[in-house]
Amino acid sequence: MAPLVACHAIHSSGAPLASALRAWNPLVMNLENGVDLIPRLETRKHLSKITRVFIGNQNRKREHAELVRPLRSWLAENPNVIAVIVGDRNLAERIGITAQIELHPLLNYQEYRDTLKKCHIALLPLQKGNPERCKTVIKWAEASAESVAVVAGPELYPSISKNHRGETTCSIGVNTYDIVSKARELSEEKDQRLQQIIRAHEWVKKDWGLDQLLPQRIDLYNSIWQKREKIDDLLRRRLFRQQTSIGAGFLR
Repeated sequence: MAPLVACHAIHSSGAPLASALRAWNPLVMNLENGVDLIPRLETRKHLSKITRVFIGNQNRKREHAELVRPLRSWLAENPNVIAVIVGDRNLAERIGITAQIELHPLLNYQEYRDTLKKCHIALLPLQKGNPERCKTVIKWAEASAESVAVVAGPELYPSISKNHRGETTCSIGVNTYDIVSKARELSEEKDQRLQQIIRAHEWVKKDWGLDQLLPQRIDLYNSIWQKREKIDDLLRRRLFRQQTSIGAGFLR
């Protein structure tokens, strides 16, 4: 964690992560993530008989391993369901129904968004845990921007599961079996799916556009620049204390 100590400041994207990082650096700025591009609401694709289910999570081996059995069962029962998997060949191979799997390598951001927008439902199976709590809901925001319904796990996403009117904007499953069950329900109940998508898209367009968040970021970085001499001094003192502590430990 030495690089964190040696930074002038840290830009964090969530309050739990910011709190954890302050153990190494007291000057942590919390700025929520935003969506760079929010296309118009697209409902026509949901008229399709095919349901394309997007699974593009990185470093979620535990959750993906638990998805194998319920996903395999769903695909085996419904040939109109396609699992669109990004960056996890092991998950695709373990499901094994190759005719209903569309596997992609890791994608750059634009390719990721292009692939996402061709889907109908996205699975975000984040389970409970301290590291998971430090993440952000940006994947929900990106899926909602692309008019894709989201079914998520019990960590983090309950915070955006309903809008200010109490209407569902993200379906929450208590475990991976429940996540797949709720995805199956949304696949069959298109009116319910569309209502969720419309509400989520409305919320993201109103509050999550990166263009709306940029002024706040610019003001913050201007403020830091104006205080750079004081921040330089704080950094020097912090590094001096750390070196003194290391030296004392070495002499003991």
